[in-house]
Amino acid sequence: MNLLKLSLIGIVFFGGGCSKPSAPMKTPHKPYPSWYLNITPDNSSYFYCVGSGKTKDEAIANALSQLVSQLGVEVSSSYHSDAKIENHILTKKLQQKINIEVENIRISNYRVTDIEKYKYNEILVRIQSNRAKIVSALKEEIDTSHARIKKQIALVSNHNQLESEYQINRLKEVINTLTPKILILGTLDNSYDTKEHYRLIATIDKLLDELHRKMLFNIEGDHRFVPILEGQVAKLGYNLSKNSNALVFKVTVNESIINATSMVKIALFNITLALYQKNQLIGKKNMRFKERYSNDKVNLNRNIIIHFEEKIANKNLQELMLREPD
Repeated sequence: MNLLKLSLIGIVFFGGGCSKPSAPMKTPHKPYPSWYLNITPDNSSYFYCVGSGKTKDEAIANALSQLVSQLGVEVSSSYHSDAKIENHILTKKLQQKINIEVENIRISNYRVTDIEKYKYNEILVRIQSNRAKIVSALKEEIDTSHARIKKQIALVSNHNQLESEYQINRLKEVINTLTPKILILGTLDNSYDTKEHYRLIATIDKLLDELHRKMLFNIEGDHRFVPILEGQVAKLGYNLSKNSNALVFKVTVNESIINATSMVKIALFNITLALYQKNQLIGKKNMRFKERYSNDKVNLNRNIIIHFEEKIANKNLQELMLREPD
């Protein structure tokens, strides 16, 4: 009798242990707020955008990024029309560069109109940005930059040719970074004269072209390296000349042989590139090379020429020379 009871208890116990647990109840997702799903349309006074993030700052940054991306979309069509008027050719590479720079534009005139904790690790925000203040800030930045660029253009002729090229290329970089902002400003304010910007670009391009036509090069020095430098200078689009007004590119070499071990010799090369304008040093660069030497001078010269050519390949004049201050 007792055994039967124990058996029944065991069956009930173990039978109960094999029963399938009931599925947990799913907690319904909290709905997104209507202001997040239905973004307020932009109007003549304000832009609106929403964003989410793990923190309030991250959510705001993502909302501003969305706003700037939207401005970038508007820029694309406006640039096509400007390009047609100003005879600028819009390439895929240039458009990508503009889009990247548009993403880097910072919007500082905004306020958070709504904020809500959606999940334990997600914050939602809606921001409002004042259109007139964005326009005003862009105008001030661009006008100030244009005035500075014009002043620097007037001073370019005071430098030597190498320094002038460096300064003009810097101005070109600066004005190109302004282009996305010009495009946005032209889109937001049709009355703004964007052509002034393109006139400055044309002025800088013309200065650079004129300078390059004036920059003649006469390569002198070690016969092993002169042909390589002549080829590189020509590849960069400059002209070679024996004219007295030409910039003189001198290449000098100091070499020595040392015994690394009792069996191994190393050839040390110290190659100096010096650039002169009317006997004034305007650029200088030193390069050092090490070559294994096995008492074969022909092979040694062949190797150093190859390595020198590899060293200067794809370098522009500014990278090739260290500028000396005026």
